[in-house]
Amino acid sequence: MIPKIKNKPPGNRLLKKMRLETKSLLLGIFAILLISLGLYVFVNALTVKNEGAETFKWVLLCTYSLFLFNLGLFCFGQAFRFRLLIDIDKRGKRTEKKLKRRSANSKWTKNKNASE
Repeated sequence: MIPKIKNKPPGNRLLKKMRLETKSLLLGIFAILLISLGLYVFVNALTVKNEGAETFKWVLLCTYSLFLFNLGLFCFGQAFRFRLLIDIDKRGKRTEKKLKRRSANSKWTKNKNASE
């Protein structure tokens, strides 16, 4: 008897179940770490260049730092997107509640006027 294995990896299922607030927080922290790591590698590349190392070495370090920095910016943008979705959802829920209150109040006044 062979057990059925789902095609999706377990991490993918975990991410789908995760709340937007958690995703936003984790991505924000990860983005800050990547940006700072990218800047650190860039400063290290400049130090290597000023010490007179081979061109290939410091160019490779600069490319690596650029990759890390841009990846951090991308993650920060995703965290901002999740945060924006949270805010839009909250605003939508507020307006929905207001509309329900208005419709409930208008029904009450219509029924009150009909009984008079």
